[in-house]
Amino acid sequence: MGGDGISTYTVEPEDFGLPRADPEDISGGDGEESARIMLRVLKGVEGPRRDITLLNAAAAIFLSGEAESLKEGLRFAERSVDSGRAREKLEELVEATDGDLERLEELEGSL
Repeated sequence: MGGDGISTYTVEPEDFGLPRADPEDISGGDGEESARIMLRVLKGVEGPRRDITLLNAAAAIFLSGEAESLKEGLRFAERSVDSGRAREKLEELVEATDGDLERLEELEGSL
């Protein structure tokens, strides 16, 4: 996106050193299971769900203009998750929206 319109292209996980995953390896579940998946990703649990989450975050970071490429966006996303900063941002979001921090901690404790 930009002043010249919208460009489209295909992104292959292998272009970023990530293995290709089967759809069932990255699918979620009900709301509670999806929340647990997200928390595992934020804790740094490796696997296809982390890979797809990081690649999606890389696209958002790139499109926001904070990274000059998807590869750079991926590095930013990896650092955010690995440093714990992404998890901190989740907690800030829960607090800012009057969410239930105790429920978040309960879900984390069940991992």
